[in-house]
Amino acid sequence: MSRSVIEMIILMSLSVLIGLLANVVSPVGIPLFGNWDPAEGILHAGGPCAPRTSEISDEEILTAYIDPANILFVDARPEQDYIASHISRAISFPLEQFEEYLPDFLARYPTGKQIVIYCSGIGCTDSHELSKNLEPFGYQNVRIYSAGYEGWVAAGRPVKGGVEP
Repeated sequence: MSRSVIEMIILMSLSVLIGLLANVVSPVGIPLFGNWDPAEGILHAGGPCAPRTSEISDEEILTAYIDPANILFVDARPEQDYIASHISRAISFPLEQFEEYLPDFLARYPTGKQIVIYCSGIGCTDSHELSKNLEPFGYQNVRIYSAGYEGWVAAGRPVKGGVEP
């Protein structure tokens, strides 16, 4: 084998190794092993990237939806997406504006309130991030609707535009 081929193999091997190491230490690294079937819910491989908040199933979401006095639906998508259309009776709490929305949320909703957070759909992590951000403030009774807005609409469930009171 020629020297240049050996150098190329060494260089490619080092590149792959460096890429894998960077992926492992990155807080948003792509898990190499795990559950990758979107029909199963959250896409994760466990370990430090595994979500701590439990998901609410498609069947449970309907029961939760018909109980608006006890369960709060929270839309974690950007505000303009919420205004365009959202799950009926949901409030907006965009992850990207967490600090801005937090004081009003803390004042209006007790920590014991049952909360269902959603975002765009199965590949979106904003709902998990919002749940994680609310946890230090005492919000423990939180579930994630992983099918999100897209799943809700695909099932033909009620949506509306504008801002909820």
